[in-house]
Amino acid sequence: MKKIIGYIPLDDRPCNYVWPQKILKNTEFSLIVPPREIMGRFNIPADREKVCNWLREHVKSMDALVVSLDLLAHGGLVASRRLVEAIPEIRDRIKILEELKKLNPSLVIYGFSILMRISITVDSPESEKNWKNLYEYSKVYYRIHQLKQIELTDRLKQLQSDIPSHILTHYLKTRERNFTLNKEFLDLLENKYIDFIAYAQEDAAEYGFHREEQAELRKLVRKRELLDRVELVTGADEIGTLLLARYINIATGYTPRIFLDYTYDKGKFFIAPYEDCCLNISVEEHIRLLKGIQGAEAENSDIVLLCHNSEEKALDLFTSYPDEFKDNGGKIFLKMFRKYLKMGKAISIADVFYTNGGDPALVSLLVGKKYLKYIASYAGLNTTSNTIGLALAQVSMVMATGPGEHQILELLIERILEDCYYQTIVRRKINKKIVSDGFSPVKLSEKGRIYEEEIKKMLTAYLQTMIEKEKLSLKSFSAFMPWDRTFEVEIDMELE
Repeated sequence: MKKIIGYIPLDDRPCNYVWPQKILKNTEFSLIVPPREIMGRFNIPADREKVCNWLREHVKSMDALVVSLDLLAHGGLVASRRLVEAIPEIRDRIKILEELKKLNPSLVIYGFSILMRISITVDSPESEKNWKNLYEYSKVYYRIHQLKQIELTDRLKQLQSDIPSHILTHYLKTRERNFTLNKEFLDLLENKYIDFIAYAQEDAAEYGFHREEQAELRKLVRKRELLDRVELVTGADEIGTLLLARYINIATGYTPRIFLDYTYDKGKFFIAPYEDCCLNISVEEHIRLLKGIQGAEAENSDIVLLCHNSEEKALDLFTSYPDEFKDNGGKIFLKMFRKYLKMGKAISIADVFYTNGGDPALVSLLVGKKYLKYIASYAGLNTTSNTIGLALAQVSMVMATGPGEHQILELLIERILEDCYYQTIVRRKINKKIVSDGFSPVKLSEKGRIYEEEIKKMLTAYLQTMIEKEKLSLKSFSAFMPWDRTFEVEIDMELE
């Protein structure tokens, strides 16, 4: 008999709403989610009343519920960065969790909440400058007030004068409100309205406002003796899928034993853009959240996670771009890959060589050698933590639920198309065209339809190469921009 998992994702973006459904399709777990039309869209918050009604309607059939507390509280990730509602209103809405436990006392509930990023949402050309200044302001403020680097005082004053006062005030008040709520969410654990909480630190840096919040939250968790029911990790978009994998691992009695290896061993000690910890710590956090074990030897592990990392700090492809994509690292990776392939291990690839895109030099080597069918999961999107978490979540669920090889290959090709070819190559080309046409890549509205055909055409060329190399047949393929911006593309494909 199938176990039914209810899922309230962070928002309706493909990484949050679509991918988990695709991973669990045709498995012994049935994932049910609210209709997409009530989940909101970019700047439009989810219809929380309808989401709550959906929960009431389906809760008695659920064995478990993985729920974004930000969606229940604010309407989604972007909505959580706006000071629209006061704390009392949000408290009333969160009471739905108490109601759900009463309706289904045996229901297992995992909640997750985001610790606010150290800047604002970029949703217009004007907001890009404010994003950069506020990001820097947060770091400098922390260095002055916590590290006593008073020589930065003039720099802080300059940044403060560059940021419109209403934007800075709104940001700081929103941050204060959200952290108050995050502390109060611990009451849900103590009152047993939820069983586990993951706090995820969205876009951050080594220094920033978030450091004080993390320290205070950890102190509260220890004081209230909740260490076994709370995890703090870096990331955001991967957390819901990881918690689904955590529940499935516990429900099936599967404990992933994961061996790690890196393209460049010394590179694991660097902090990637938008992260606040070095690579190896982020990997350890995500394995722990998954309820996995880090294996000391590959021979005694069932999964090998290969982190394709740079020898230095990862280059952010959203703000910089290399003159060429050299394959030096890819060739080193390939030797490592072949070694574990001979061992017969499930291989997961976290492509973190760059931030905000995969390494096309590596992918070209893997495609050219016809290795795709030997890869259990691949990710290379957005931040390093997003990549690590989604690669791990997928391989864990593949191992625990056993989807068919055809399904695994479809998932893999979709991820390569979006995370590597789209984010790294196609997005840059299409952004240049959009800007030259006088539009903004972050706010296209109905103009997005103009460019979707071109995006699909470029991606089809890469898809065709993979199809031919692996001797596959394509049944259908589509690509579109779900939020009318070029940051992400939603890909759907089906093999014959």
